[in-house]
Amino acid sequence: MELTASPQSMSITPGTGLGQVTCPSGGTPYTAGARPQPSSCTYAYTASSARQPSGAYQVTATVSWGGTWRGSGGAGGALTPIAVSESFPLRIAEGQALNGGGR
Repeated sequence: MELTASPQSMSITPGTGLGQVTCPSGGTPYTAGARPQPSSCTYAYTASSARQPSGAYQVTATVSWGGTWRGSGGAGGALTPIAVSESFPLRIAEGQALNGGGR
């Protein structure tokens, strides 16, 4: 039997109370050595997490997986999609700079 699964979509709830980000096809795969990493799905935090409970945003990422199967006799078909979620705390720091006017 052969089974092929791939991410169909990914949604991220960033923990800011501003809804969620939905990414087609589960985002962009990690590329070793690439700086910065290419991405088709991003979220920019505009404030540090210092004032959040426990000093961190509570992020939830959900990936919807779909796939197909094929048996040795040639039978096969689509698999019922499943969603897998993971939540984690994310600390965001904030950096500020002062411009001294060229002095």
